[in-house]
Amino acid sequence: MAINDDIEVVVIHKDTGSGLIPGLLFGIAAGALVGLLRAPRPGPEMRQQVTQRASGLRASVQSKLPGRS
Repeated sequence: MAINDDIEVVVIHKDTGSGLIPGLLFGIAAGALVGLLRAPRPGPEMRQQVTQRASGLRASVQSKLPGRS
């Protein structure tokens, strides 16, 4: 059999961007953590603030998930 060079082949690749949202969320969280850790606050006060913000963020994310109220 001979190879036919006249045949065109089209390859379509659909990029769903599935890594964009997790990467964005990770970047936001990392930036917030670095910002908090570099702030001039005493240790106990900083830990309390981080805990409060994490709880608020968790509640916010859970309220936006489908099937949650």
